[in-house]
Amino acid sequence: MQDMTGAVIAPGMLADLSSAHENLCYAKIETLPTPNRFSDTVELAGNRLSMFGGANGVFFIEEMRRGAKGTMQGIALCDVVRKTWDAFQAGNEIAAESMWNLYQPLVKLYTLGEGQLYWIAKEILRRRGVFTCAFPRLPAVKPDPITYRELDALMERLGVARI
Repeated sequence: MQDMTGAVIAPGMLADLSSAHENLCYAKIETLPTPNRFSDTVELAGNRLSMFGGANGVFFIEEMRRGAKGTMQGIALCDVVRKTWDAFQAGNEIAAESMWNLYQPLVKLYTLGEGQLYWIAKEILRRRGVFTCAFPRLPAVKPDPITYRELDALMERLGVARI
């Protein structure tokens, strides 16, 4: 199941559906604020549901504290997601939170509307050597030149280089 803005599934309904259907055991929680929805769903569903965060990982740390099994954040920073997850799972919550917070300016760019996030994600991957070009499907609106300059500065400051 996927709970998201525009297709909200209340925590009670998530719990009821997982109880009524044994094969319904995974949920992606994206309706903001996700931390509250994680807490409420865990309280109602117990361990019947394996929950994953969404919303581009904005609340990744808070979701892990509430039992998230992972996050479905944009692919351009999957190595950072993995390092953050590994640190958290190893019991080093402070290191995980510090690392994730460091990358929040890049994560924030994923919240651009009108499909701009697809341009940004692909551009990050291009600059990291994964893609040779960065053109998402239209009608995604291309970010303005200032956004690309901000991306340049962020990637340089964070040392986000080739994977």
